[in-house]
Amino acid sequence: MVAEDSINQCPAVEQNKGGVDQAVDVRGKGEGERWYLKEAQLALVDAAESAHEDAAADQLGQAMHRRQVEQPAQPGMHYSDLFELFVYGVKDKPRRALAEWLPDYFFKTETGAWRLPLTDDEQQAKTALRREGVSRRIRHYVAHLQQDTPIPAREQPGSATLVGWIRHCKRAGLYEAGVLLFERGGLNIENLPEEMAINVEEDYQVCVRRVRPGRE
Repeated sequence: MVAEDSINQCPAVEQNKGGVDQAVDVRGKGEGERWYLKEAQLALVDAAESAHEDAAADQLGQAMHRRQVEQPAQPGMHYSDLFELFVYGVKDKPRRALAEWLPDYFFKTETGAWRLPLTDDEQQAKTALRREGVSRRIRHYVAHLQQDTPIPAREQPGSATLVGWIRHCKRAGLYEAGVLLFERGGLNIENLPEEMAINVEEDYQVCVRRVRPGRE
């Protein structure tokens, strides 16, 4: 069995002061200077990666369509089948792990399989999601939290944004990220409107149950 981590290894960014911005330690932890790619350069990297993901998603989408024609009773394709196709069928693989970008293109069924968008509205929703770069913004921010690095001021989301990100994580199956955003992302739930606070708490609990099944 092929380990996904061995397929999607993203090398560390080199510290090149000719093309970097100094991060702002907004959390005041005194961790010293760190350097990050300039926003323009990061956009170029993301654009190139998006092209790889688009091409890979197109190949997987064609496979999903063939499976749907051959087995119309099946609501989608299991992740293991998609992963096998990805490993052996996709030549230019994106840096992000398959599990990270699948939700940007496809929908997860109640049985855990993945399916194509069924309507124009669903297709437009996925297109808008990719255009806004929600998954990438979440990934960048979560990486800071996981590595305990200073967060650039421009990347610090407000509470309303965090609420939307946590909901996205719940819907996309990014449960660990959803838990991390709620617990360590800087969310001030006390300042949220009551309905929004209740909704984000419910989304968080869904993520927690998936990440920590034994928790009541």
